Amino acid sequence: MTPMLHHKFSLSPSPIPAEAWMPSEVRFLSVWEIPQMMKCPLMGTCLSIEDHQRLLKKAGICTRRMSPPALHEAVMTHIEGPTKAARRIDAFFRKNFESQALPWLHASEPEIRKLWDQGLENGDIERPLYIIACRSNISSALQFHAFGILHMLGHTAKRDLMECRRTITKLENALASEGENLRKIQREQVEERKRMQGEMGLLQEHLRALSHAPSLSSEKKESPRETLDLLNERVRRLKEKNQALTERIRKLEAERENQRRSLEPLETRPGAGPSPMTFLVPDAVPWNTSVSENSPPPLMDKRILVVGGRPCMRARYRDAVESAGGHFEYHDGCIHGGKQTLESRVRRSDLVLCPVNCNSHGACGLVKEICRKHGKCLRMLDSFSCSAIASALSKAAAPSSPESENTHSPPLIAGNRFSAMAP
Repeated sequence: MTPMLHHKFSLSPSPIPAEAWMPSEVRFLSVWEIPQMMKCPLMGTCLSIEDHQRLLKKAGICTRRMSPPALHEAVMTHIEGPTKAARRIDAFFRKNFESQALPWLHASEPEIRKLWDQGLENGDIERPLYIIACRSNISSALQFHAFGILHMLGHTAKRDLMECRRTITKLENALASEGENLRKIQREQVEERKRMQGEMGLLQEHLRALSHAPSLSSEKKESPRETLDLLNERVRRLKEKNQALTERIRKLEAERENQRRSLEPLETRPGAGPSPMTFLVPDAVPWNTSVSENSPPPLMDKRILVVGGRPCMRARYRDAVESAGGHFEYHDGCIHGGKQTLESRVRRSDLVLCPVNCNSHGACGLVKEICRKHGKCLRMLDSFSCSAIASALSKAAAPSSPESENTHSPPLIAGNRFSAMAP
């Protein structure tokens, strides 16, 4: 291990005569008495980081915030002399190594060197290192040899440690990549399993359907001639159906033409011929024959609301109302968008006409409810034709008695507001 910068020693032993360094009595030196060169290798090899911290703490030194290099530095500082920490460390060494080293106290240096070499081979170098560092009669050449080997072991161990860490990092990255690939494969397997389960379910359904279907082997196989006959028969039936549909279309077109011709007199405008009221109401008398030119129209500018009926006949409804002297309002009876529009038109109308044969039950019920709520007069008509509209207008404009109203007119909602109206 590399010594601290404050450790002052010479890397090459000076030639000292044997009589100068050989003591009179052979013993194991205390840690503050050993050569400075051997202190750092001895402390770093024989003391773990926990031993550093525990021995300094027993000596009263706070080690809470010390890092491993700081702990080693503190140990090296306190073993310079016989301090309290140095005595604790020396007691630790004598307790753990002196009893094992006593048999080698008087051994020769070749024997100790052989013990050192064996320790390097089997990894047990604490005892021979303690003997070399602490025995009082060990030569500086052997100590320098042990120091050099430990110094180079520090470099080699550092290089091997970094190489191991690089290898571990590569293995961890490869493991992470393999784990991601494994998770991807697992997701693909789950999706494939779901897909196969779905296909298996479809195949099972198909198998059940085939098991319930009649067996094809029991049926007589049809020849190509029989198949052609079946197709010809199908074509013949389709042709007959097509002829029937064509005949029905012709009849409907003829009926539509007859209806159009029957409605042609209604297209005549006022001033260009007889009034529409003349054709729609046979008993009606033209307005200009019974009322003077200065008198107001029979409906007296009342607002008439027609709910439902045929939207294509809206223009004819308008002509009938306006020719009778009223203002025309129309609502198609559609209440899917809400009743606000219908209610606002009923509120500003004086008479509401509702054909029941061209309105839904919901629309008819809603019209009755709104007219009852706002006190409006309502006539429910049996037909959506222009003649029904004109008849209702003539009865609304003409004075009537309660008996006639109850006998001939449809029911009124909220009273007949035109009963008191006289021309």
